[in-house]
Amino acid sequence: MKTGVRLVRTALLLLFACCLCWGGLSSRTGTCQVVGDSAVCAGTTNTYTHTTDSSSTNFTYAWILSTNTAGAFVVGDTNLPYVEIFSESNGVYAVQLTLGTDGGDLIC
Repeated sequence: MKTGVRLVRTALLLLFACCLCWGGLSSRTGTCQVVGDSAVCAGTTNTYTHTTDSSSTNFTYAWILSTNTAGAFVVGDTNLPYVEIFSESNGVYAVQLTLGTDGGDLIC
């Protein structure tokens, strides 16, 4: 009977350890941050990039604007490692990047 209990405990510990390993493989890793001017003038185009500590080497990019009271808009493509934003008037806008990585998406 004691051998059976040990086997069950060992099996449960192995199952728990495998769950931890599997979760580590499938979970998103890394952080990212949008880099660029935080104060811009009306009528100017500004370029934004990103930094990340992700170990991924295969990124996808999806840039968007939010909280846009400056009439700002994207100049060019939104799927590049950088984005150019034209600010039409005084106001504020926020630049957000969804950075696709091998380990999952990061929101910058």
